[in-house]
Amino acid sequence: FGAMADVLMLDLRQDQRDGFLSDHYVTGNVPEYDNPDRRIMSAAQMDWLLQGLESKASRWKIVGNQAMLGHWGGPGAPDLPAAIPQALGLRQNGNQLYVNGWNGYPADRQRLYAGLQQRAVQNMIVLSGDAHFSFAMDLPPDPFNPLSYDPVTGRNSLGVEFVVPSVNSEAFPETFGYPPRTGS
Repeated sequence: FGAMADVLMLDLRQDQRDGFLSDHYVTGNVPEYDNPDRRIMSAAQMDWLLQGLESKASRWKIVGNQAMLGHWGGPGAPDLPAAIPQALGLRQNGNQLYVNGWNGYPADRQRLYAGLQQRAVQNMIVLSGDAHFSFAMDLPPDPFNPLSYDPVTGRNSLGVEFVVPSVNSEAFPETFGYPPRTGS
C-alpha cells in the first residue's frame, strides 16, 4: 500500500510447525514447552518475516497471523528452588493460557521479539485470528516486568495486536456454557 503500509502474511499451519503438547487452554508444568527447538514456524519463514519487517520503508508494518502472538497467562515463578515451582505447577517463564497459538511456543516468540528489537522495527501491527475470542494488546517481550514494560503507556512494546474471534467455530465463552451473542 505504497508508503502507508506493507502487509506480510504468515503460514503457521503448514510450515514445519511442531505439534501441540497438551489441551488448548493451559500449559501447566510441561517442561517441553521451554524446549528452545520447538517452533511454530520454520527458521526460513522467521528469517523472511524479520527481514521483511526490517526492510520495509512504509509507515506501518502489518503482519497477518493465524494464531495469537501476544502473551496470555500468569507471571512466571520467581527464582526459587526448582522443586517449589514444580510442586505448584508453575513454569519459570509463566503459565500460558490458550496454547493453540504462540503461547505454546514461547522460545519461538522470544526469537521473534529478539529479532524485532535487534532490527529496531517500529509501527508493527499484528492482525490475528482463530483464537475464539477477541483481544487488543501490546506486544512486550516481558509483560510482567514493570522495569521493562509499562502497560499504561505501552513503553517498550514491540507492536500491537488485534485478535478476532473464530468465524465458524464455537467461541471461547460458549465453551463454558455462555449463550452465543447472536440473534435478536
